[in-house]
Amino acid sequence: MLHLNIGICDDDKLYIKEITKLLDRYMIQYDIDISYDTFTSPLVLLNRISTTPGCYDILFLDVEMSEMNGLELSEKIRSICRNIYTIFISNYPKYMQDSFRVHPFYYLVKPLSAETFTNIMNDILSAIQSEHKLVTLLQTDRSEETVDLGDILCIEVTDGKKELLDFHLFDHILHAKGKISAWQEKLASYDFFPCHRKYLVNLTHIHYFEKNHVILDNGFSIPISRGNEKILKDRYNNNIVRLKKL
Repeated sequence: MLHLNIGICDDDKLYIKEITKLLDRYMIQYDIDISYDTFTSPLVLLNRISTTPGCYDILFLDVEMSEMNGLELSEKIRSICRNIYTIFISNYPKYMQDSFRVHPFYYLVKPLSAETFTNIMNDILSAIQSEHKLVTLLQTDRSEETVDLGDILCIEVTDGKKELLDFHLFDHILHAKGKISAWQEKLASYDFFPCHRKYLVNLTHIHYFEKNHVILDNGFSIPISRGNEKILKDRYNNNIVRLKKL
């Protein structure tokens, strides 16, 4: 079952309560596994995402907030975490045109309609399921775990002779058997690049470059082979351009 993590930010607690009621109702009606966190401060939400990129799949953001409006907040979030579905909520339709620059998934006008909310959630769920590619890893302890390719930051060779690999996720590592060459071929059509003979890196999780290294969203540093550095940076820049167009 697909699990969704949702963040809700509105400085009006009544509307937070309304959104959580709609989410609770949606979970029961469609048997979807959803976790959500609520924030009355956009700065607190921004700090959470800054320290834990990728922690949310969907954000509900109020447009009119005193500390920082929802459009400014979304711009800052997109600079940290690009693959996220944002739904703006506002009392005023006039902000809709301004919201287009940060590529929201939808713009809801208060008061919220249960029918519209359900339709939006169905659309998001369909979009997420069509974009996500799940793989099942057989771990070295013989247990199996199904993960989304988008959640894998990189794949590391830990023992080439014994064909041992580490799959780095944001907050934990999965130990499995396999060949890095086989995974490179398998992931050739996805955003993975062999930056080093021991590493396949997910381009969407590159945070920044250092000399001869790339730093991932969780702070993990991996080396770049000298011959691959220019190719990797070109692929990364092309990927950023593609995401900005979405």
